[in-house]
Amino acid sequence: MIPIYLQALSFSDIYGTNENCIHAAAEMASDLGLAGIDIEDRLLKTYEPEYLESLAQRIKSLG
Repeated sequence: MIPIYLQALSFSDIYGTNENCIHAAAEMASDLGLAGIDIEDRLLKTYEPEYLESLAQRIKSLG
């Protein structure tokens, strides 16, 4: 099976270019049973390891 990913930036018309796009994409990908999401760096608040780890854990918790 070919994995399908959802691009978080697709939600920018609704949420703007911020972290809310990431959460919306992660929730939809989980609901649809997709393989994951693609995150554009411009959606991230920072590149600090603590922030990225926290974001990754929140996304993983959705399944």
